[in-house]
Order: sequence, then C-alpha cells, then structure tokens
Amino acid sequence: MSPRQQLCYALGELAYAVAKIDGEVVKEEREKLHKIISEDLSPVDYNFEISKIIFEMVDKQNKDAETVYNDAVKTIQCYSDSFDRDMRLVFLRTLEKIERASPPIVSAQKELLQRFRHEIKQLSN
Repeated sequence: MSPRQQLCYALGELAYAVAKIDGEVVKEEREKLHKIISEDLSPVDYNFEISKIIFEMVDKQNKDAETVYNDAVKTIQCYSDSFDRDMRLVFLRTLEKIERASPPIVSAQKELLQRFRHEIKQLSN
C-alpha cells in the first residue's frame, strides 16, 4: 500500500476505536460510520468499501479500542511525511463527526479525540 493508503487505513482504525470505546459497534452505527468516512474522504480518493473491510478485520482480530487506536497512531507516525495539513484536518473532522454520530457522547470518546489532537500536534512540531 502507498503511504496515503496506509494513512486512510489508519483513519478506518481510528474511526473504529472512537466508535468502540463506548462498547460494541452496532450495525446502525457501522452504517453511519461508513457514510461519514466515504463523504469526508472522497476528495482524497478513499474507497468507501475499505472502511467496511477494516472494521471486519479489526472485529476478527478481537482488539479493544485502545489497541486499535495505538496501532493507528503508530501507522500515522510511520507515514508522518505524507500526513499533511489537509489530511490532518480531514481526519479530525471525520473523527468528530463519528463521535457525534451515535449519541450520547461518552467521556472516553472525548478523551480519545483529545489524545489524537495531541498526537497530531506533536507530529507537526
């Protein structure tokens, strides 16, 4: 995979982590997430179906939200040269939409997004 594809994969993992941190990711929530990802990433040629595949892979690996989050951040760090300002903004906007997609927003989701903001700020320094 190209660096950009790796980063898009990481976004799929982050989306999963944000959704799963408050419990199970139910069917309706998955559909909302796929829609958000496809709309937000269409300008960067992200394939909508990939988000479904990512979710299925993470489910089969039976990873908790924290592990999935950490894997995604490691990928972003590895490909930080390709993680430009526009992509950072898309990632943040997408994750904020995912956080709001299935109310109520729990403190663990807020904390995870705050950690992500901190992580990407560190990359830009």
